[in-house]
Amino acid sequence: IVDVSCPDQVEAAAEGMEAIVNCTVVRDHPVHAFDVNIRGAFNVMRAAVRQGIKRVVHTGPQVIRAYREDFDISPDAVPRPGVGLYPLTKYVALEFCRTFAEAHGLEVVCLLFSNFVDPATDRRPRGQDTYPFQVTWRDAGQAFHRALVAQNLPSPFEVFNILSNLPHGRFSLAKARHLLGYKPQDDLAWLWMREGMAEAGKPA
Repeated sequence: IVDVSCPDQVEAAAEGMEAIVNCTVVRDHPVHAFDVNIRGAFNVMRAAVRQGIKRVVHTGPQVIRAYREDFDISPDAVPRPGVGLYPLTKYVALEFCRTFAEAHGLEVVCLLFSNFVDPATDRRPRGQDTYPFQVTWRDAGQAFHRALVAQNLPSPFEVFNILSNLPHGRFSLAKARHLLGYKPQDDLAWLWMREGMAEAGKPA
């Protein structure tokens, strides 16, 4: 158990590791969000440099809230985090990660997530949730594995959309497929198909 806002604890946890995966987040507390989202990311990156760890997997939300009418949105689209505490602090963290990666020759993979779904237990009414940036836990797990083992990334800092197979086409998975070899297995069909349509994808 590590307090990510404490640099000594983070560095102690990183000692002897081959990679660091940072999934920490606080969304709605103004002090803790700064300590975890921003200071925590700084501490992780500094620990990586001091411990000679090249691969860091960072996580965050999609921060492109201004692209409301667009489709096929790349993870490399210019960030538009807005003024909300959660997206803004996580965006600042991304910039810390980018700066450390470029300055110290690290390999930082940033995975962008939004809603997580468990097809085995989720019982939302069919056709009631069509949010176009959702991922199952199984597909998310695959993304972390691919982020740890991917080779020959084109730059020290790369950002990827991570979602399951969805029909909306609003957010592009092309980069994750190409550079990470990410192949989502789940289509979440029951979330976007209304009653009376084909049964494919409905959880058992």
